[in-house]
This record gives sequence, structure tokens and C-alpha cells, in this order.
Amino acid sequence: MKRIGIILTILLFIASASAELGTYKLEVERNGVKHLQVAMNTWQGEYPGPVIDVSSKKKNKTTTVKGWESLRKLSVQKNCTIANGLYHPWSQTKNSVIDFYTIAPVLDYVVLQDIAIPEDLGLSAFYEGQTVPAIKANSKIVNFMYLAEGGAMATLQQDGIEQYLYLSYDSLEQPEYFEKTLETKALKTVTELDGSTYDVNEQWLYVKCAEGYKVFIQDGDLLGQKGVKLGNITGYGDIEGAN
Repeated sequence: MKRIGIILTILLFIASASAELGTYKLEVERNGVKHLQVAMNTWQGEYPGPVIDVSSKKKNKTTTVKGWESLRKLSVQKNCTIANGLYHPWSQTKNSVIDFYTIAPVLDYVVLQDIAIPEDLGLSAFYEGQTVPAIKANSKIVNFMYLAEGGAMATLQQDGIEQYLYLSYDSLEQPEYFEKTLETKALKTVTELDGSTYDVNEQWLYVKCAEGYKVFIQDGDLLGQKGVKLGNITGYGDIEGAN
């Protein structure tokens, strides 16, 4: 039953993302300091939150909020008129969301010894129909990102090829096989950025504005704006508006 629950969770994660789920490096600037983070195009957690109710009871109407031109550097803010509705990866109501994003600290590993059968260490292919080859020493497993139900995804970099892996959250905590890379501890020497990773997780919405452009809005920022309230999770995969 546990395995079935994990599979259903991952399927819901993939369904909630408007494009194929993946993780990748992203440079952001916060408080004047550049950081290298990992981005994923959905929100984390078995029950991701918050549920954001943008005047959902006033159907077929709009609300004007503020968002950022780029989430990489929060320098240009714009008014953005969006459709009323529920804003959440599980939402079935009309809304203006293009995609959801999680931005998290970098967590990369180097493989210390050959791994003939990756499945024995809890590593498997993320997408159905794919297999994981034997993993060679000095390969890297990068862009680790927690998903839900104790599961995570990461990218295997080996022989010039990248492949998404599914693994349990603690699979890489096996020091005889995996070690955190120096890049995660001393990013400046690798990326020539001004600072180390930003040790904060952020959740963002990328939305289409009636004004004809697109903006990024952080979840907490959207909740704090006029006409926006906190909705509720009523069950796995089910949400409702504010009471």
C-alpha cells in the first residue's frame, strides 16, 4: 500500500505541473546577494499549501494584484489583473496560472564507488518505461529536491548524459556511496557568485495578466493582497475556498 501511495503522489505531482516535472539550477538575487538555487515546476509536500482564494465566490470576475517581472531579481513590480478562482496545484477552477515553482537550496552529491544495481540503494527511474544504468564512481547526482511521501527527485549526470531519478528522501545519506559535492559547500569557487546558497525555500506562481504580460508572485505575497484569502485542503487532491 505504501508503494501505491507514493506512485499516486508522484502522478499527482506530474499532473499538477503544466509541463514535464523537472529540477534545474537557477541564479537568484536576494537582498543584493546572488545565490545559486534549485528550481522545480511545482510545489512540494503530500498536501502542498497554501490554498490561495482570489475572490473565488465572485465567479467570472477579476482581481488586480502585484507581482514581479522576474523571480530571479526582485527589482520590477507590476500590477497584474488575474481571474478570480483558487490558486493551487490541485485547483480545478478557472485561474490565470501558467506554472508553479519551488526554489530551494542546492544539494548535489558525487558518487564514491560503482553501483551495479542502483535499485538496491533506493534509486530508480523517475518516468515510466525508463531504466537506470549501472552508476559509475565520480558520476554526480545533482539538483536533489524533496517531493512528497518521503520521496524525492534528482538528476544523474554520467557520461555526458542526464537522467531524472526517483529516490527516497534519505537514499543519498549513505556515506560509503555518496558525498556532498564541494560545489554545495563553496559555490563561489565554482559559480563565481557573490554568496553561497540561500538557505530558504520559496514558492512562486507564474501568472498571465489581463494587461498582456506575465508576472511571478510569491505565495505569501499573494495571500497578503486585498481580496485574497486562505482556502482549505479537504482531502488528498481536493481543495475549497475560504469559509
